[in-house]
Amino acid sequence: EYENYKIQKFLDDNNLVIDYEKKEIRKKRWRADKDNGYYYINSINKILLDNEYGDDVDDARYFLGNYFRTREQAEQAAKEIRDIFEKHKND
Repeated sequence: EYENYKIQKFLDDNNLVIDYEKKEIRKKRWRADKDNGYYYINSINKILLDNEYGDDVDDARYFLGNYFRTREQAEQAAKEIRDIFEKHKND
């Protein structure tokens, strides 16, 4: 058990996570601390700022990938979404 603790501490200290499915260690994705802000894209492709509360909505956005540290990151993703929709608009 102590060995497991040491391994987890090392991972946490280095912002790493084990992906058991892919059998690899990778950098942990950023997630805001509780009560701190993050950006997301709403259903009409507008960028909004929300606070992290650890609730189901925050979890859903995070796991979907609709969760950004900066407005610029969210704007880039929103542009890519618009481009996809534009491509399929006349199909």
